[in-house]
Amino acid sequence: MLTVERRWFGLPAMLLGLVASCWTGLLTGWLAIAGFLVAKGGMWLLVAVIGGGLHLLAAVVLCYIAIAWFTNRTRVAMSPKGIEVTVGPMPWPGARTVPAASVARLAVTEHAGKGFALDAVLAEGRALPIASGVVQLEEAKALEERVARALGNPLLKSGAQAQARRGEAHA
Repeated sequence: MLTVERRWFGLPAMLLGLVASCWTGLLTGWLAIAGFLVAKGGMWLLVAVIGGGLHLLAAVVLCYIAIAWFTNRTRVAMSPKGIEVTVGPMPWPGARTVPAASVARLAVTEHAGKGFALDAVLAEGRALPIASGVVQLEEAKALEERVARALGNPLLKSGAQAQARRGEAHA
C-alpha cells in the first residue's frame, strides 16, 4: 500500500484565520451595540436580530473553515483494491473510495508556477488528484510509477498503455 498525505495548512489558512479573528471581534462589538438597540425596540430590534444573526452565521462558517484549514489533511491510499481518499480530522466533503478497475490511467501534468501534479483519470473521464506541487518532473514520474505498482497495474502509467497497444499492433 502506498499513501500520499497533504496538509491543508499554508498561507491561505493563516490569512483566513486572521479574517475570522477580526470578524469575531467585530461581531462582539456588534452584539454589544445590538443590546442597546434591542432596548429601544421597534425597527432597531429587527436590525439587531437580523444583522447580528447574519454576522454570527458568517463568523461560525469562517471559524470552521479556518480551523479545518489549520488541522485537516488529505490522505490518498492506493492498493490493488483501489484508491481511498480520506479527509480529517474536521469533517469535510471529498472522502471517497475508487475501485482500481475504474482507474483508466495516470496523468502527470504541469501547472504553471506550481510544479507538477499526478492525477488518476477514471473511466468516466474525471480526474482524481493524488499529488500536487511536485517540483521536478522526474519526481512526478517516479511517483506515478510507484502509484501504478501500488494499484497492481504497471500499464496505468501515462504512455505505458499506448506503448503496449503499439507493441500489440506490431506483433
